[in-house]
Amino acid sequence: MEEVGPFNDLTNLAEIGELEPAYCRDVEILSTLEILARQEAKNVLLIGQKGVGKTRLVRGIAVAGVRGETVGLLEDFHIVELDMGTLLVGAESLKDRLPRLFHFLRKERSTILFVDNIHQIFDMENSTDLSKMMLASMLRNALFRGEISCIATTTPEAFDEFLIDNKKFREHFELLEIQPMTSDSTRKTLGKLRSQLEDHHKIEIPDDCLDAVVDYSDRFMPEKYFPGKAIELLDRACAKSNFESLTSAKAKSLTGEGETKTKHARLSTRDIQVVVAELADVSQARLMLPDKWTHIEKRLRGLFIGQSFAISEILRTLKKMDTRRSDSMRPEAVFLFSGPRNSGKTLLASELARLCHGSDERLLRFKMKDFSPNQFAETLFSFQDISGVRKAGQIRTRSTVHSPSVVILFEAIEKAKPETFDFLLPIIQKGVYQDDLGRDLSLRNTMVIFATKEGAEGVTREKFDGFEREFIEGIRKNLRTEFAEEIDTIVPFMPLSKEHVDEMVRKKVKQLRKEFKPQNIGIAVHQEAYQYLSDSMDINSKGLTALFANLDDVLLEPVRKMVKDTRPKSGTVICVLLKQNELTFRPVQRVRNRKISKGSD
Repeated sequence: MEEVGPFNDLTNLAEIGELEPAYCRDVEILSTLEILARQEAKNVLLIGQKGVGKTRLVRGIAVAGVRGETVGLLEDFHIVELDMGTLLVGAESLKDRLPRLFHFLRKERSTILFVDNIHQIFDMENSTDLSKMMLASMLRNALFRGEISCIATTTPEAFDEFLIDNKKFREHFELLEIQPMTSDSTRKTLGKLRSQLEDHHKIEIPDDCLDAVVDYSDRFMPEKYFPGKAIELLDRACAKSNFESLTSAKAKSLTGEGETKTKHARLSTRDIQVVVAELADVSQARLMLPDKWTHIEKRLRGLFIGQSFAISEILRTLKKMDTRRSDSMRPEAVFLFSGPRNSGKTLLASELARLCHGSDERLLRFKMKDFSPNQFAETLFSFQDISGVRKAGQIRTRSTVHSPSVVILFEAIEKAKPETFDFLLPIIQKGVYQDDLGRDLSLRNTMVIFATKEGAEGVTREKFDGFEREFIEGIRKNLRTEFAEEIDTIVPFMPLSKEHVDEMVRKKVKQLRKEFKPQNIGIAVHQEAYQYLSDSMDINSKGLTALFANLDDVLLEPVRKMVKDTRPKSGTVICVLLKQNELTFRPVQRVRNRKISKGSD
């Protein structure tokens, strides 16, 4: 066979144990064997997306034949794969090799030819390269005359472009559609492949990692297909983890800190998260959300005083993100923040970007009054992953779907023009957008927030408490119908009272005390100073972001500067006083060598 042509002898590879069975594909294998066993038109075209396992299926048939599992269905067959790369190298000898190749296939009728991506060969009929035209012509003639038996593969898109109008081709090939595996079948396949990957990478793969691979690839890699995307993710994670383990061990051996003998690494879900973040344009912070709900809730409730109902509604919606359909292309969540000016809507959006996606730099803001489709597209297409996975200026191909892991905030939607909603609604409904350059954008990994003050005029806490649902329905009824249908959750923000501002000041002081407790330095804020800080926070004229920044400027930063410049001794209490309508800071050594208690004033 080596003298005849450029083949990969799959049957021989199966005999020496180089190929794996096609796990969880019994039905597809039986259907293929039934077609191959016919007397006429015994050619099979496997149609399926890249990654569904078409090639693995053919190799699995070779394994099944070697093991005797096809007895009674198809016996004494030999599968060889046409090696296109080798075949087209050396055009001068191609004229001699091609006749020998097809003479061999006609003579050895038990030999089945496997042609991967057969559409590429049929497209060669239009080539100006004589050798390629010759190959396409000889293969076509041998197939259409029934002289050889063939298993071929292609994708649905390639079939529609190159083969669907070829009546002769469709007459001689039985089409067999290969669907992506289910999550359960993919998990079983990974379990079967585990020992092979463990031996190759010298790494241990626990069960929870196999579950995580299926889960993450299902939710965050929708543009790819099972089982291929799960196998790719597991293989990359194993390689990365083992490389880092070996690198760490090598560094320790060079410094004398560890043994030179390297133990097998153990794969972790964190290793998988790192690779998912690289492959799927999603932040590691987003992947770790299920482990951080308690922290997120504590952070939000501690920061946003007086907005307990709003926080509860947001958390309820966020926890649903990981249970949505894996094939859904819509944004992870679509919120409408409704509340008066300076109630914390923008600050909360920024905090969600930080907590759920890793950084407040992942908040993309659009002023609806000045909104333009071009600005929207360019902002999202030019967003660079701040983790450094994507390098600035990297060129994206037409086929690449850009799916940034961000929070998109549309501010003051009451000022938006009707055509703005006409542009945005289809994008949110479908979750995808293609610009004039043919670039594809997916909102699958985004959180979308619309913010408005409409519906919040004249609302008081007394009117709101106990009537939350009625208030929300009132807002929804005033929205454009098709827009309201796309909102997952309406989040009402209440006006902040003087009591809420006082509590914010106390929390900032508590934060400062906690910061200096390890140095045994206390913070004592006198009542007049508390009152001054509270009064200086004009909640009606400044937003929460500005108010918190003001507190940092007048309280936190001066104390930090004093500690840095004077280096007070352990046991010092820094007193915050009010003198002539200005804050002053005075260190006092209250009790020598005695630790400052939590409530020192």
